[in-house]
Amino acid sequence: MALANAADDRWAALKTCDVERFGEAFRRSFDAQVAMFTHMADDGLGAVIAKHASGTLGWKLSGAGGRVP
Repeated sequence: MALANAADDRWAALKTCDVERFGEAFRRSFDAQVAMFTHMADDGLGAVIAKHASGTLGWKLSGAGGRVP
């Protein structure tokens, strides 16, 4: 439900051109996906996010998934 709610909030933010609300919903979307797929993010990614979090409105990991050997 958290992922669906974040998607609804992103859409509402886009329609009103509210970039801060979009960024916040984008973060919640990422957090919901990580909660569903626990191996999607690791400590290394967490460190990168922590390093840049104060200067961004939101973040999302994109890609095809899976691990590179």
